[in-house]
Amino acid sequence: MLLDQFRKFIVLLFSFFLAFGKYDPFGTQGLYLDVVLVIVILTIGLSTNVINHIHLFRKQIILLSGISIVLLICSLIYGQVYSSYGFFNFKYLSAIIIFWFLSYYFKIHQKERYYSLLLFAVASSIIAAFYQLGYFDNVIHFDKGRLIIFEENPNSFSSRMAIAFLINVYMIVFNPLNLKKVRYVLLFTLPSLFLVIVDAGSKGSFFALLFGVALMLFLKRTDFVYKVVLIALIGLVGLFLVQDLQDTVLLERLSEEQGLGEREAIWSNALSIFSDYPFGVGESGFFLEMGLRYSKPIDAHNLFIYLLATGGFISLILFLLFLRTLYFKSYYLLKRKGDVFFLAIFLFIIFLASKTGGVFTYLVMWYLFAIINSIGQRKVV
Repeated sequence: MLLDQFRKFIVLLFSFFLAFGKYDPFGTQGLYLDVVLVIVILTIGLSTNVINHIHLFRKQIILLSGISIVLLICSLIYGQVYSSYGFFNFKYLSAIIIFWFLSYYFKIHQKERYYSLLLFAVASSIIAAFYQLGYFDNVIHFDKGRLIIFEENPNSFSSRMAIAFLINVYMIVFNPLNLKKVRYVLLFTLPSLFLVIVDAGSKGSFFALLFGVALMLFLKRTDFVYKVVLIALIGLVGLFLVQDLQDTVLLERLSEEQGLGEREAIWSNALSIFSDYPFGVGESGFFLEMGLRYSKPIDAHNLFIYLLATGGFISLILFLLFLRTLYFKSYYLLKRKGDVFFLAIFLFIIFLASKTGGVFTYLVMWYLFAIINSIGQRKVV
């Protein structure tokens, strides 16, 4: 019983700290989150039947492991096996393990799935509020008008804030934890989360946020009058928030920036690698080729193009089959229970993966994938 309580505590603690990103309140250079992650894996792996119940997620594990094997083989064929990860991408392997173990844990303890999401959102909200209050003034600066906090990529930082915004709206509107009136306290977190996204100047997070909120509100099964009143209220709040868009870098980027910017050149070079090596060059080979073609070894900033270039059609197809399973799970909740949140989060992640660098081992993505994967196995077609 005590071990069960500790496991619950450490999983929720991981969910809370995961929202911190590169912010390290303990001065360990991120080591504290690695320690918590290892404890999560050990407590779930050694004190539950996760290994004995591997069949629950056998398909997903085979697909993800297959990607890893394909990338390794492609590196060997290309003749470049050394990378910043070493001979093998152990960071990706750890992502698969945490995805598998959390999928099992949240399937067995379904209520903890929602508490975990809530703590992730609360931690993000605290970061946003502290920023607005000036507590992080010594660790922020602006690059071309965009907020840089904790020396983290503004797109990555703002994506977590947008996810937290969606979670808080979900907790308020759908109330999965039956929090009664206390859930309305979360309304006070929305302005600071929105404003920090504006300061980060991320068009992707901004549009994904608007799309996610609209999807949840319009597809929610509820009384028509209640829905109209709710949308009108949010629209009224939105009018006040829009005033804060004036004279911001986000508004400038929305109104002036054309095309895909630097991503267009990155994607073009990454696709040229696939064109020259249709079976892929592996992860090490990819960064070597990008260094030769683009003058610097940079990520593809699109997970699907990255998989094409590193593992060819095989790795991309394996990943798409994996995503297909998650889509059916999220759609199942919408179709059978009217819960659109998981579909909204799934689409948010897909959008994020199509424009963000380094997302292949982005722990937040695999955490959210595990949340979705913990949903029942049945399909709805």
